[in-house]
Amino acid sequence: MSVQGYGIGPQAGLAYSPATQVGGVQVYFDNFAAPIIYAQAEQINVQAPWEIAGQTTTQVQILYNGVAAGSVTIPVGQALPGVFYIENSDGSFNSPSNPARPGDFVSVYGTGGGTMSPQGVTGNVWPLAPPSSFTQAVTVTVGGETAGVLYAGSAPTLESGFFQINARLPPDLTAAAQSLSVTIGGVTSAPAAISIQ
Repeated sequence: MSVQGYGIGPQAGLAYSPATQVGGVQVYFDNFAAPIIYAQAEQINVQAPWEIAGQTTTQVQILYNGVAAGSVTIPVGQALPGVFYIENSDGSFNSPSNPARPGDFVSVYGTGGGTMSPQGVTGNVWPLAPPSSFTQAVTVTVGGETAGVLYAGSAPTLESGFFQINARLPPDLTAAAQSLSVTIGGVTSAPAAISIQ
């Protein structure tokens, strides 16, 4: 998630592999330190800690150089999926110049998938094994049609805030730019573009 404000971090933006302190910035969800991916005076990008799963609210507090820079209580949802990118069956990024074919297999990567079993470890990467699975129902829709979900869960070797869904595209899709959306626990992502040949 992104936190926006004024004077909440250094003027020059600092990007890091998740750390709980970046450029003097620390962010807490209740008493749990959040991994910071980016910190700057007007924006901080963090991973919400796995430890807040199951809560309905959490208090987010920002410290900058040890001084409280603000706090707010926010709602905690069961899921709020967002798609970052889509890979074709050969592992290449899907794009207008590199489309998938109807009936192909694709991998969808995103965040905000909600609880998994076993649960991720805040600030760590997903292990190769065992894979974690969503605890809520997952569907993928492409061009208004349901795609076949083959795998839905952790994204091995990526940070534990990411998810991976492997799906088979409907075989009768029209060659064009289509929209793909992911629904987890009844909450649907914003549509992402997927190119079909």
